[in-house]
Amino acid sequence: MAARWITFDCYGTLVDWQSGFVAILKTIAAERTGDLLEAYHRNEPKVEAERPFRGYKQVLEISLLRAASEVGIQLTQEQARSLPSQWSRLPVFGDVEEALSQLRSAGYKLGVLTNCDEDLFAQTQRSFKQPFDLVCYCGAGEGLQTEPEPLPIFCANLWRATCRLGSRGLQ
Repeated sequence: MAARWITFDCYGTLVDWQSGFVAILKTIAAERTGDLLEAYHRNEPKVEAERPFRGYKQVLEISLLRAASEVGIQLTQEQARSLPSQWSRLPVFGDVEEALSQLRSAGYKLGVLTNCDEDLFAQTQRSFKQPFDLVCYCGAGEGLQTEPEPLPIFCANLWRATCRLGSRGLQ
């Protein structure tokens, strides 16, 4: 019998990036954290859409610099790198581990889809009690979120991920 798979988007579904970003940015912006976060959300899609494509750590840094400039906050280079440098602070939602455990017990294999850099996701992966059966890195400079047709990029990355599984394949 073929394995049954369930895949998840990671950030916002399994990991509470919003509260993590607030905690990280509060050290930079204090009472202006909300303004900075709103400006960040306006800038990130623009940075992701620019060519050449960038890795997600660069997207985080450039988006934060532009957001800070937009709201009148001056950042040092170290502060601009605060999101990727403190990525491990992004918390897993409280109900996620139990739900993933129940799915595993029911026989599902679990995969995660992410557009962040592999080293950033490796930090996130350590936050979970068990590793995922498959991690598909979409984006990482390939424009998953900004291309009009992201599905071919996802399929290509899934194929590469399948190949990395070797003889086990996606059964």
